[in-house]
Amino acid sequence: MFFVREVLLLLEAWSLLVSCPQIHHDLAIYHEIGRFSGQLEPFDVEAVMFHEQQAAELGVKDAIVTLANIFLGMPHDCLSSITVAVILNKLSLFSRIVELL
Repeated sequence: MFFVREVLLLLEAWSLLVSCPQIHHDLAIYHEIGRFSGQLEPFDVEAVMFHEQQAAELGVKDAIVTLANIFLGMPHDCLSSITVAVILNKLSLFSRIVELL
């Protein structure tokens, strides 16, 4: 009986670890649509890019494709208001962009 409980706890921990990368991608989307800012405030580009980069580094395919499309200047449905020009306007992100390229 003890062994079964351990296995169940390990499976639960594994499911949390697997879902964590997707949470970063979802948080990037929520930041872009203004879920965490007021209606009159613009969304936080740095927060969007932080979460999307984390999701991509953790292997979320949608985040990888979205970042690739953003940096290649290609159209993208997810995070559609983020472009290279928007990112370059944020000087604190410039070093991160260079690292990604």
